[in-house]
Order: sequence, then structure tokens, then C-alpha cells
Amino acid sequence: MIPTRLRLLAALLALLALPGEAAASTGADQPQPHIGTPFLARLFARQRPLLAHNSYDVILLGDSITHELSLHGPDAWHDFRPVWNRWFSCHRTIDLGFPGDTTANLLWRIENGGLPVHAPKVAVVLIGTNNNGPAHGWSGAETAHAIQVIVAQLHDRFPATRIIVLGIPPNGYARVQGKIAEANAKLASTDWRGLNAMYVPTMDLFEHDGELDLGLFREPHDGGRALHPDPAGWQKIAARLNPVIAEALGIAPGPCPGH
Repeated sequence: MIPTRLRLLAALLALLALPGEAAASTGADQPQPHIGTPFLARLFARQRPLLAHNSYDVILLGDSITHELSLHGPDAWHDFRPVWNRWFSCHRTIDLGFPGDTTANLLWRIENGGLPVHAPKVAVVLIGTNNNGPAHGWSGAETAHAIQVIVAQLHDRFPATRIIVLGIPPNGYARVQGKIAEANAKLASTDWRGLNAMYVPTMDLFEHDGELDLGLFREPHDGGRALHPDPAGWQKIAARLNPVIAEALGIAPGPCPGH
């Protein structure tokens, strides 16, 4: 990264820092590769020529929550084709979700060929769940700051692109809910206007009568603990995203024709 770009990012992040807080560097905002397994290496290798040669209206950046939009069954709770067809198929959209990614891993992809050559009209960022894993001791504030860095990097590369920051969804791991709530609160209070970005919450989509709605997650269908939204959960996220994406694309909101 050239010095001019570094100075620009530093200035942008200083503007983003909340009153009384320093935008200190943490491991969460330091690029780290995450392509060590054959599956991840193949996924990254498949994405790079697509990004080099194609133009996209919408790019979806994230971890396995986003990646699972590419799942096609065989069980109904593994089949996300209805979601994709209803909300994304009528736009030139690419799923750049990467299983296991933290904010640090997404930053590495951004700096190492993980973005399209041609600027998209919209970039959706849904990242942060894996920052709460046992391998990392990052706080909610550190995760929020790292997401600010990601948005600043995207805006630096694509100034005209509308960036949508999705809130981190809740899950069934009680020990991390405080970190998720802290990160989302800081993201919600950030003034994103200088980066052509906005925050869209998700926490409320997965609650019913003040409790986590387990019927909107994939794992409980198999007897596991809620972590990844199932197709019904993703329908809720996509429906909330749609008016924002439509406005950025200059089209009327609503599902794709025929869906």
C-alpha cells in the first residue's frame, strides 16, 4: 500500500473514531491469510479470475454466513437457491463469503486480489462472527474498529460504491452475545457518511418475544447450537437489504421478477 493511501485511511479512521475513543490498532484489523486448506485455496483460486474479468452490480463480502448463500441442499435448510433467486439473481451479484473468515482474514483478501477489478455499485459487508471464536480474544470494540477499517479500505478503492454494513447476527453461544451487542452498538453509532456507507441492523430479525428464534438457524435442524441463519433467516436479511440495494442501483425495490 502506498504512503498516500495509508495517510488517507488514517484520516478516515480518525473521523470514524467515536468520541473519547482512540482508533488503536489491534490484531482484528491486521491482514492475516486464511487459505491454508485445499477447499479454501480452491475457493479463492476460483474467485480471482471471475473478479479479474467480470463486472458486478453487487458484491457480498463476509464469512460462512454469506458463503452459505451458495448452498443448494440437499435438505431444505441447506438450500438457499430460493433466497438467491428471489433477491439477488436479477442483479449481477457475486458471493464472496469465505468460511471461517475473521475481519483480519477479510482484510487480507481485500489486499490480495479478493475484490473485483471493476468497481461494483454496491458492497455488502457481513463479518465479525468468527472474531468471537476461541482462537481470538478480541472485544466487540476491536471488532467494530476492524469493520471500520474494512469499510475505509473499500471506499478507498471504490469511492462511488455504496457500502452496506450489516450488523452481526446473534447466535446460540451465550458467552459471546455481549461482544456482538457491543460491536453492533458501535457500528450503529458510527457516522458512515464520509465513506458512502450505512449500517443496517440484523439482531431484531432473529428475535421473537425477546428470545432467540431458533427456527431461523440451520444448526438446530440437525440438533446443533444456532450459528448460521437458515434460508428463512436469510430471507429476512435479504428482504431488509433489498430497498437499500435497490436505491443504490436506481431501481424499484422488490423481489426479482417471477419470484
